[in-house]
Amino acid sequence: MSKELEINGVTQELLNGFADERWVEENWNGSWSLDSLDGKEFFVFSDLGFEGADDSSVEIALYKEDNQIFVLQQEVKDGVISFRLIVPPYKDRYFNPRDSWFGVVYGPDGEMEPIRRVKGLPRKIDMNKTVELFLKQVAEKNFSAPILVEA
Repeated sequence: MSKELEINGVTQELLNGFADERWVEENWNGSWSLDSLDGKEFFVFSDLGFEGADDSSVEIALYKEDNQIFVLQQEVKDGVISFRLIVPPYKDRYFNPRDSWFGVVYGPDGEMEPIRRVKGLPRKIDMNKTVELFLKQVAEKNFSAPILVEA
């Protein structure tokens, strides 16, 4: 699976794969949730709307039972796909008004935003490989913490 598959393709695959299970339900304004069997962890897919014919923005958030959230955002602008990844730790000083999330942000180039340098996390990740693994994890209904592939 490659990142060019896009989040929308993975989401449709999920919805089709869960048609006969109780895990997927439409919640609000184009968002869907996928809950783990024990009900302690879940993915939320959100379609953040279309700005134009070739522009869109979607995100998948993985909520872990220990209050950790991993967020993968996909933006398509002028036909170009770019990704951002937001990972724990969450502290007030890590609030990102652009995304309305707390956490450490990796931009489309895989670089950790400089104002959020955190020990124990790679400063640069291979965004393509990390996104590929994240989307594979969602498609396989794997609720473990996403793997950050160091560049």
